[in-house]
Amino acid sequence: MPQILVADEQGIYRTGLCHLLRAGLPRADVLGANDLNVALSQMRNRVFDLVLVGTGQSGIGTLDTLKTARKASPSTRFAIVSASDTRADILAALAAGFCGFISKHQSDAEILAAITDILSGRICVPATLARVGDGGALSSQFDREPLPTLSTEADVLKLTRRQREVLSLLALTEPRPISRRLPARM
Repeated sequence: MPQILVADEQGIYRTGLCHLLRAGLPRADVLGANDLNVALSQMRNRVFDLVLVGTGQSGIGTLDTLKTARKASPSTRFAIVSASDTRADILAALAAGFCGFISKHQSDAEILAAITDILSGRICVPATLARVGDGGALSSQFDREPLPTLSTEADVLKLTRRQREVLSLLALTEPRPISRRLPARM
C-alpha cells in the first residue's frame, strides 16, 4: 500500500488532490500537510513512498530543504506540484533532485498517471517540457534563486546513467517538433 504525503499551502488544492488520490489509488494511504514543517514532522514518524510538495511552500526552492527531507526519509521519492509549467522550472526541479514535476494545469487523469509513474520508480514531467517557444524563461516560482546546475551524482538525483544523459541533453537543446513520416502509397 503506497504511503503518499501531499504538502501544499493551498488548502483547497491539497484537499482536492488528496481526494483525487484516494479515489484513483484506493489502496494508497494519503495524508495532507499544510506546510513543510508539518510534512517534515510527519516524515520523522512515518515512511512515505512519495511526498508531493507544492511550490508555494516557504523555502521549498532551496536544495537544503530537499536535503533535510531526504535525511528524514532517504527512500522517499519527492515531486513538485506547481501552477507553473515552464521548461526552466521543470528542469530546475529535476536538477534539484525531485523525481517528478506535476503541473496543476494537468487533468486529473494525467496527474494520477504521473503519480503512478513516480511511485513505480520513473521520472515524470509534463508534456509541456517539450513545448516549443517557452524560451526557458524563469517563472516567479524560481526567480528568487539561480537555476541549479545539474548534478551527475546518481545518489543525488536517483537517476540511471542513461536518464542523466537524456536530462543533460534536454537541458542543453531546444525541443524540435516531431515529424511523422507516412508510408508511401503504392
